[in-house]
Amino acid sequence: MVLIADWKKSTFDPRKDLEIDKIFRLSIKHKCSDIHLQVDRPPIFRIRGGLKTLDMPPITESQMIELTFPMMDQRNLDIFHRDGGADFSKVVALDGDPWRFRVNLLTQLGKVGMVARKIERFIPPFEGLYLPPVMESLCKFDQGMVLLAGVTGSGKSTTIASMLNWINHNMNKHILTIEDPIEFVYTSDNCLINQREIGQDVID
Repeated sequence: MVLIADWKKSTFDPRKDLEIDKIFRLSIKHKCSDIHLQVDRPPIFRIRGGLKTLDMPPITESQMIELTFPMMDQRNLDIFHRDGGADFSKVVALDGDPWRFRVNLLTQLGKVGMVARKIERFIPPFEGLYLPPVMESLCKFDQGMVLLAGVTGSGKSTTIASMLNWINHNMNKHILTIEDPIEFVYTSDNCLINQREIGQDVID
């Protein structure tokens, strides 16, 4: 039996296709927003707000570790052992198209679990998010700090992405992001964009 404590050295290889990638690809085909993995239960997809249990065998404790731990580089593996969980991004290709996921690997009741959220590749405009016109004026600030806060799942990341996308298309700036992990990937238009991920591109 494989135990959490046994997995101290990362086997992460971004070029390698993992067994868990099959579950990620299946989730893309089913147009699901979230993947939930728990020990002693089959994988669960969130589709249009509802939870759907897949017709698959339950995942054993050893299988969960062998499925999920190869996704973590050494930094995230060390964080997992220290804090009992780690957040990181994962890219899975389907039919040649890359799809990004934000992965939360966690422990609950002493066992490993996973929640992964698919990051949509299309960044909606303000109108598509039903945001007030004041959002555009916030994007025009030359100095100061803008804080965007909210509960989990309230749309913070998508709102920030929409703001940066507006700046990218309407202004001539240098945009530098420091993210943990990178979710939306931007294509430079009128702006020069550099995206840095903590742990991969910058220490902190």
